[in-house]
Amino acid sequence: SIKLFIETFYPDFMDFFLSWGEAIQRADLFRYFVLHKFGGLYADMDIELLERIDTKKWLGNESCQVFIQESPNKVVDGNLQNTFMSSTPSNRLWEDVIRLSMKRRRLRFKPGFMAFRTIERTGPGLVSDAVELYKSRYCTFPASEFSCQQDSRYYDQNCTFANHRSFKLWGAGNKESSYIGRYPIRLQVYWLSLIPTIIFFLGWSSCQFMALKSGVFKVRYLSGIRLQALLCTLFLGLHILQICVLTASGYSWMW
Repeated sequence: SIKLFIETFYPDFMDFFLSWGEAIQRADLFRYFVLHKFGGLYADMDIELLERIDTKKWLGNESCQVFIQESPNKVVDGNLQNTFMSSTPSNRLWEDVIRLSMKRRRLRFKPGFMAFRTIERTGPGLVSDAVELYKSRYCTFPASEFSCQQDSRYYDQNCTFANHRSFKLWGAGNKESSYIGRYPIRLQVYWLSLIPTIIFFLGWSSCQFMALKSGVFKVRYLSGIRLQALLCTLFLGLHILQICVLTASGYSWMW
């Protein structure tokens, strides 16, 4: 069983593995542990192989020891997908992926106080961020040849080696069933709302300054204006601090 595998080969990670509440999260992590231990080729159940895979070319060689599926939908997954992967045993890339997952297990929130989703904590977003953050060496299974995924621009093309049927069964029974993208609309709204906030702050500050300069406001109003300016500055400062903390925690700012 999966638990027996983790207990046998990675006993120090047993508590970490079992701490994930969703089955898809444990399934994501399990594939990384297996590829790290044994190497080989991993494919999701909805991957349809169309041609025989050249093992000398695609299953690890002297020039490239890890191959990961290029994402056909980078808005959702990031640059990579964890649906089709091959590796040599004990490759450090999988250690990097698990290390970042451990960080995101502890860090539950990202900008706008939104929780990290499964895609970013254990799924393709995690793999995409980990290889960029830790500068891991890898090659890709080109999306145009290995993934004619239904929700991508390659859907109408004829892939050479594999076809990703993309049944999205991972969401069955999962609390995070909405597969609306790696960066949810509510998060994008948060970022966009910051722009008018800054514009308002700059415009408001200019108006207050002009009013003071022209003598419209009396001196007794000056302390109130300073307090409002201080609160606006504090808000922007906290936002910048949040960005710094998340960046240090391994959050990727790719769009």
